[in-house]
Amino acid sequence: MKKIGYLGFNENMILKLIENENYNLHFVITQQNRLSNTMIKLLKVMKIPCYIVNNKNDLMQYENMYEKVDYILAYCFGIIIPDSIVNKYKCFNIHPGDLRTNRGAYPLVRNILNKDKEATLTLHRIGKEIDTGVVIGEYRVPITDEDDNLTLMDKLNEGISYLLDKLQKYDENKEYLVIEKGKYFKKVGKEDISIKEEDKYEDIDRKIRAQKSYGGALAEYKGYIVRISEIIKSE
Repeated sequence: MKKIGYLGFNENMILKLIENENYNLHFVITQQNRLSNTMIKLLKVMKIPCYIVNNKNDLMQYENMYEKVDYILAYCFGIIIPDSIVNKYKCFNIHPGDLRTNRGAYPLVRNILNKDKEATLTLHRIGKEIDTGVVIGEYRVPITDEDDNLTLMDKLNEGISYLLDKLQKYDENKEYLVIEKGKYFKKVGKEDISIKEEDKYEDIDRKIRAQKSYGGALAEYKGYIVRISEIIKSE
């Protein structure tokens, strides 16, 4: 049984780790106000320590905890793990994007804006650059014209158990695909998700779906910036 330290706030991941007989969830490190009260209570009942961090320096405070686990696993975690931790411990990340074509923040938003045909959940051992390293497993799902960034996350979360199985079978001596470059996207900017006068219906719809969890696409109206959450095509 592998001892796991989980970094993040994906409650599906926490539940899967608790249920999986191959793992012992040793602790959870998360960010302020990202876990529900129900999940916090569950961790307390299960006697699984939960710590709150706000930055890289906070992560350094728990080095005594890292020494007690076999693997550190991050998923849905907004803080970059310092090199001093990555270089010393076995650190893995689950990225909701293909490391070849979709590194960086908000990959599901990029999937929709870029008209991608599929989304990927990638398990990798953390490399030198953001979202690079040794690829342990990939779980792919098709993207439909009705999908938004929330439905894509739900689809990809179905692959958590599959990737945990891949992690359980991880062998340092085995040859895996290593991705050191891959296309990197900066954070989604206002210009990426703003509705423009020349946008067609499909462009507006795509921007709205890409921003579903944030309230919709942006638009200017009489000097205000507003969120557009729905568009109806007139007959």
